[in-house]
Amino acid sequence: MNEKIFDPLEMPSSSIDKDVIRETKNRALGHQQHVKIVPVDIPMVAAGGVYTNAMELAKFVRFHLNKGRVNGMSILDEKLLEEMYTVRSPSRGYGLGIAVGQGHDSYFLAHGGGGFGFLTYMIWYPEYGIGAVVLTNTTEHPLQGKISNTILDRMIEKGIVKRHIGTKATFNPFPIDATMATKDGAEPQNGTEHEPSPYKHAWKKYIGKYRYLINGSELKLYAKIAVALGYPANIVKIYKKDGNLYLHDEVLDEHLPGLFFTPSGEALDFRGPIPTWRNIKLKKI
Repeated sequence: MNEKIFDPLEMPSSSIDKDVIRETKNRALGHQQHVKIVPVDIPMVAAGGVYTNAMELAKFVRFHLNKGRVNGMSILDEKLLEEMYTVRSPSRGYGLGIAVGQGHDSYFLAHGGGGFGFLTYMIWYPEYGIGAVVLTNTTEHPLQGKISNTILDRMIEKGIVKRHIGTKATFNPFPIDATMATKDGAEPQNGTEHEPSPYKHAWKKYIGKYRYLINGSELKLYAKIAVALGYPANIVKIYKKDGNLYLHDEVLDEHLPGLFFTPSGEALDFRGPIPTWRNIKLKKI
């Protein structure tokens, strides 16, 4: 019997779910140090739980380059996009989900993510009309930012593309004196909008060490032993310091009872029967 090989380019991203991905013979397989088989059902695939491909992600960047238009039709008002791109805090080169930085007498927009065998990065220069996306199925490298940056830098430096600011007033994503994002995918931390919550006695039950709940059968033998012995890389530490609650070295802000956020926007959630950190289940040890 001839088995049809699934082609993600023939199917809208919204209709691709984990069951389809799991059964696909020609999907990319993630590679992670110490892990024999990277599970498919991981909420942090490329840091957002999203299954996609380079073509679909390129369409997303093109949507931004076209100022919210698809085939000449406005899907998202340009003013809303500009609001997304505007830096909000003097200490963060970051808008609403978008890193903002400067380069080539212009500005660039970027975002990246990674997790459990995969990395992704996208960057674009609106005034030059170019962008790049890189997806990799291994996490043991910093190439996702280097490759995309090198391609765009050379295109601009060699004059392949020209800066175009249009006839209207030039959009300024830096209305305040902000710390700019870097082009390696790093995001400035500790924004002033993050207000740590004063410690509460009720949080004492949260203090301790936690281990990620990841299927141990997926690990290589030496990694199983390391996990059993409490290898630090697999440990999440929550503790009280200076009148606040901390996770590792990040001070926490309680948004709802039992739901905390770090300055970088990551969530620690104790509201359910199983606590989660970055949507990964935890077990107290």
